[in-house]
Amino acid sequence: MRTTNLASGSEKPFLITIQNFKTEQSWIASPGRLYYAELPVTGDSQPVAPGKEIEDLPFLGILSNKPCQGMEGQKLDEREVKGTRLTVWKCRHAESGETYLQHYSTLLGVVVRQESGEGQILELRDINLDPPGAAAFKPSELWREVTLEEFFTGVPALPEYEEEK
Repeated sequence: MRTTNLASGSEKPFLITIQNFKTEQSWIASPGRLYYAELPVTGDSQPVAPGKEIEDLPFLGILSNKPCQGMEGQKLDEREVKGTRLTVWKCRHAESGETYLQHYSTLLGVVVRQESGEGQILELRDINLDPPGAAAFKPSELWREVTLEEFFTGVPALPEYEEEK
């Protein structure tokens, strides 16, 4: 899976994240600086969130892998939009009473649009399905691999200073 974050008010990407679920690898890339870093995926020291099942997770909304996640849901409609099948769900949050319309893509397996009762709309746009292949996870030879420290600070890590005797 690849996501691209655009600079505010621009069409130029400033950050790309790539995740290969088969190899369990993740990378972040900076198109402007032509470098990338692999993200660690094991040894996470953060505490695990409570809940044993996906149903125990709080309300997720857009990008949720299930419509009406954490809410009461009712399927309203099925429709074809731009060549993909969507199911439309009416969701109600039990505690707050807020209602939402969610559009779930059966092709992508995620909620791609959510409309709140107050008129707020969140949606995924410009979704491109690239054919799978190693090229989707391999950067160009023009790119340079860096450490996470250099990726975020822009400066390579310096070796420890040793005074000559």
